[in-house]
This record gives sequence, structure tokens and C-alpha cells, in this order.
Amino acid sequence: MEGNSPLAPSVRFGPFELDVRSAELQYNGRKIPIHEQPFQVLLALLERPGELVTRQELVHRLWPDGTFVDYERGLNKAVNKLRDVLRDSADAPRYIETLPRRGYRFIAPLEGGSALITASGSAVVAEAGRQHRIWAIFLKIMVAGVGASAAAFLILQLATRTKDPHGTFERMGIRQISKTGDIREAAISPDGKYIAYVLESAAQQSIWMRQVTTTSAVQIVAPGQEPYTDLTFSPEGSYLLYRRMLRSEGTGQLEEVPALGGNPKRLVDNVDGGGTFSPDGTWVAFVRNDPPKAESLLVVVNTDGTNERILARHSLADLFWAPAWSPDGKLIAVGSGGFMPQSLLRLSLISVGNGKEEFLTAQEWASLGGLSWLADGSGLVMTGQIQDRSNDAGQVWYLPYPSGEAHQITNDLSNYVGVTVTHDSQNLLTVRKERTSAIWLVAKGPSGGALPITFAESRADGLFGLCWTPDGKIVYSSRADGTSELWVMKADGSQQQQLTANGAFNADPVALPDGRSVIFTSSRAGGNHLLWRIAIDGSNSRQLTHGRDEFQADVSPDGTWMVFTSTESGKTTIWKSPLENGHPVQLEKQLSWFPAVSPDGRWIAYILYDEGKHKYQISIVPDGDGPSTRAIDLPPAAGSLRLLRWTPDGRALATVETHDGVDNIWSNPLDSRSHEQLTNFSSGQIFGFDWSPDGNRLAVARGSLSSDIILINNFR
Repeated sequence: MEGNSPLAPSVRFGPFELDVRSAELQYNGRKIPIHEQPFQVLLALLERPGELVTRQELVHRLWPDGTFVDYERGLNKAVNKLRDVLRDSADAPRYIETLPRRGYRFIAPLEGGSALITASGSAVVAEAGRQHRIWAIFLKIMVAGVGASAAAFLILQLATRTKDPHGTFERMGIRQISKTGDIREAAISPDGKYIAYVLESAAQQSIWMRQVTTTSAVQIVAPGQEPYTDLTFSPEGSYLLYRRMLRSEGTGQLEEVPALGGNPKRLVDNVDGGGTFSPDGTWVAFVRNDPPKAESLLVVVNTDGTNERILARHSLADLFWAPAWSPDGKLIAVGSGGFMPQSLLRLSLISVGNGKEEFLTAQEWASLGGLSWLADGSGLVMTGQIQDRSNDAGQVWYLPYPSGEAHQITNDLSNYVGVTVTHDSQNLLTVRKERTSAIWLVAKGPSGGALPITFAESRADGLFGLCWTPDGKIVYSSRADGTSELWVMKADGSQQQQLTANGAFNADPVALPDGRSVIFTSSRAGGNHLLWRIAIDGSNSRQLTHGRDEFQADVSPDGTWMVFTSTESGKTTIWKSPLENGHPVQLEKQLSWFPAVSPDGRWIAYILYDEGKHKYQISIVPDGDGPSTRAIDLPPAAGSLRLLRWTPDGRALATVETHDGVDNIWSNPLDSRSHEQLTNFSSGQIFGFDWSPDGNRLAVARGSLSSDIILINNFR
């Protein structure tokens, strides 16, 4: 209930100070970002300090407009994010106490100016939260390109109107079908009765079939070492099409199996994406990449494997992704863009009759996880991440046809990948994936211990890169505030300090040899990812490159030049540039990425796709005059093609290998020695690593992937 006493403009608790009216939070005088949902939780708790705020009350506050999400999961995430921002712990709380199954209570002493904050200020706090939401919408509208006057008019409408009883998605429901965390792909049958899914267990994948209404399942494709992707039912639902990825060949093949089980049949070889059935079930469209010709092809073929023809061609810098055949059979919707995480994607429509291509929407996307038409052809649903790329959370979207403007269906902190729709367009199926990450220190040697130095895995510390500084600190990416920002800390995990706070995607830090600054990848300039430089105290940020997408840098030991990955040539390749006053030059013309400079500065190593031999390898080239290029074949168990580091002695290159579903770091010697395991983790995935300046310790970002099936109904 609104009281008579006004709330003081600022509220202090411990080292934190909240400006209620401007919705800004400071820590020891330094502004720290806080996202909308954690901010709303904080405001709700501040309104009633020392009192129970129920989970139901918080849910109503976070989702007041009828947007339907997995409330329990969403609220847990928002509270965890708030605890991360406040450096708090659920086990030993200083600020937020959990009352199991009931709610939360703010337990720290609060001060507002010279007066203690009371519940009488709740109206001011609530208004601050409301204004915070409105201005967040204003900024999104401005980013979308709407003029300031038009944006202001829209904000005025939002600030004064009441809830629309006929609002879009109000009746939407969401249900988690699986709870095992090991589902990698899924598709729903056209009649909505069956779900096919890929199960991963003991480093093997198999395909299973179950009814939507029961939990029992039947295996229809036996376990194997090769991954299965791109599941789709035939139009009548009697067959399941999928792609078997052949790691040894760097491509895949389309296979078909009866929906209720039987012998799988191979349809097409050399497939890199898709496929999708024509409405009558007689044709299949898929993606094939041709590195020797630097082409990406959209191909159609009869379901018996005959009459293959190329429908459209792109360069390899503009790969086709996730084709979806329209219900009238005339068009194929498809994504296109680079294959690196930093590349932007567009959605196009390609005529089946003549191959003519036109854009479906002007919106660019940072990721595309799946695409599916509604049965009446009135639009498409997709999973993906919009252009701002402030984090890696793909959501579910609806795009009406032919207008193509994007409408967000889900709106939470999870990452959704892949989407299929039933024939009545009432149900869609997707997979929700979540990565957690924390940073560990590993001592050198076979008996070296491993200890975590960050503990809030929901922050995803190190997920997008980490490095040591010459004075023994660690710079790392973190999603502590919901976006990927750069932080720095001491090697024991203490004195964590945020370096970037611009709401963009910031990743892949590398410290300069003088220890005074860091080079990193950022999308802060809008659109493309480019290389930036920032002082170690977070000041003096400066843009270094101005090309298309330029990222994954490494620096020479003397700090005078750098190598990096770029798409400037129309293909993802390795480039070199002086750090100051110089022009970049291309070092490699074949597909290549993740360069690493040797400790003595004489060699540059990078991951390369040999377009003649159709395989991945580590290429090692001299800097300037020197011996000829050398190559090391990547082991079959190489778990990540984006991680490559020199060992401190310069005699080997380290990569991540996956054995029995577990990631560890291995060395690949330049001489005839056999490769050696450097870490001994018994579980989890590795997302990044780097050696300490003395070479005696490894900083490792490691965590886990959890993924489950989500069914959404009444989504339009």
C-alpha cells in the first residue's frame, strides 16, 4: 500500500548504492550494470525490507503483461543473476535470504540518505521500476531505427495505456517435456502426437521416439560416435529425416528411418545442412558446401536420391543455413551468413522455380538455430539471436509473411535452438540449452591439482575467453550482468573488477606484453565484431580494426603486431597487422581461424580447413623469412576447433580433446613425440584456457551443457 513518506533518492546497503529514480546501481562508487529482471527483483525486495516477498508476487512483477515463460525457472535465474551482481550467496546470504518454496527476504540494513528506507516508499520504487522498463523499450526502438519523435510517441503510449486484453501470445503455454539435460535435437510430428529426439550418453548419440502424452520412448537409431542433427518428419509423419555428421570427412549424409523404427536408409552424401521436405514429400532440400570452389549451395533432390540439382549459390563467406520449404511448394526460406560465431545472418526466400532470391526481412541475426513455416503459409517461426549480440541467448520468434517483421515469442535468459511446428500451427517444439562456466586453476605436471577460483557458474565466467596478464592477473569474459563483458581479477579469484560495461558482446581478451592494456573482440560499434584496445583499468577504449568481422586476436611477444581472424576477403581467413599505423595483410587464403603466436614470435599457428584434402589441421607458418610451413593433423577427438594455444616452451600446440564425453587439454608436439594429456578432469566441457606468465599454471574455463525439450502452444 502506498504510504505518505517519500523515499530518499538514494538507498545504501553495504558497499552498494542504488539511485532509485535513475535506476542505477553503484558498487564502491563505480556504476555496475544490472539487467531488467534482476533489477525488478531488487526493487520488490527493497519495497519491503525484512519481510517475505513471495515467489508468486515476484512472478507477477516480472511478467505482468501475460507473456508466458517457464516462471519457476525464469524467477530462479533472475534471483541468481541478482545475487551475482551483489556478490551474494544463497548458502551464506548477506542481502537476499531464501525461504524455501515460499519466497525471499532482504536482510541487510538499508539506509536512504539520513533516513532508513521503509515500505512507505514502495510507490517511488515501483515507479522507478516502471520507468526502467519504459526506457529499456525506448532504447530498443531507437536501435531498431525508429526516429526519436516516433519512439517518444510509442513510449508515451506504453507509459499511459492499460494492458490489452487481446494482446499477442497472452494465451501461450510452455511445458518442459524432458528433464534429463541430455537432449541435443528434437522435432515434433505433423499431427503433434510424437516427438523424435537425439539423446547423448557416454559420448554417443542415438535417436528415440516417444509420444507427447507419455514418458516411455523407443530407440529407432542405434548409438554411434557421430552426431545426429537436423531432425524433420516427412509431411505425412511416417518417416524421419536426419543428418549424420561424419567428423572424419568434415561433412555429413542425409538418412531416413521409419518413424516407428526400422532400418535407416542413406539418401544423399556430402550434406552440410538441412534437409527439408517439399509439401508433397517427393523432394528434399539441403545445404552443401564446396570449399575448393569457395561456394555454398542450396540443393534439391528426389527422396530416392535421384535428379539432384543446384537451386542457388553463395560464396563460403555467405553460407546457407537451415532451409525450410514453404507449404505451397514455391519458396524455400533459408538463412545465410558466415560460419563463425561473430558473423551476421540474413533470412532469404528462394524461388523453387527459378532460384531467384529476395530478403524476407531487413533484420540481421547473430545466430540462427532453426526455421519452420506455419502450415497456412502466413509466417514462419525460428530460433535465433538478434543483431545486437549482447549475449548468446537465442529466443523463439514469429515472422509473418510477407512482411517479415520479427515478433519475439519467448523472453527469458535461456537459449533456444531448433524449432518444428505441427500442421495445425498450434504447437511448436524447441530445445532449451544452457551452458554454465567457472574458472579453474590447474597446476603443472601429471599430479597437479585443479581448484575453482570463481563459483557462480550462472555468470558463465570465461565462456567467451580468458587470458593472463604479465603481472599474474586474469582477464576474462563474464555474464554477471547478463551480457558478455570483460572483467579482471587476481589469480586467487579476489578483487574482481569490471573493465567493460557497454551492453555489447565483449570477448576473446589478450593482454599486451607491457601489461597496461588488453585487445579484445567487441560488437560495441554496432553490427560487426571488431578488435578494440582498452587499458587494464577499463579506461581509454579504442577501436583497432574497421573491416567486416575481425576477431580472435593474438599479439607478438614484443607487442608491435597482431594476427587475427577476418572475413574481409569474403572468406574466414588469417590476417596480420601492426598494432599502430599500418594496414592488415592476408596470411592465409584457405578457411582458417584462431591464430596463435609462438612464445619466441617466430611462428604463427592457426586452425585450417585443407580444401584439397577436406580435413582440419593445425597450420604453422613462419613470421617473415624462415622455414617452410608445417602442419599437424588434428586428432579425431579434438573437441573444439576454436581453442589453440602454444605451450610455454614453444615445442607443442595445445588443443581440447573429448574422450567419453569429457573435455581435457592435450599437447600436440611439433616433433615426433606423442601427444600428452595436460589436464585430468573427469567431467564437463572446456571453453577456454591460457598459461600463466611463469608457465606453471593453467587458467581453464570449464562447465557443462544442459538441454531439454520444450513444447509451446497457442503461440500466435
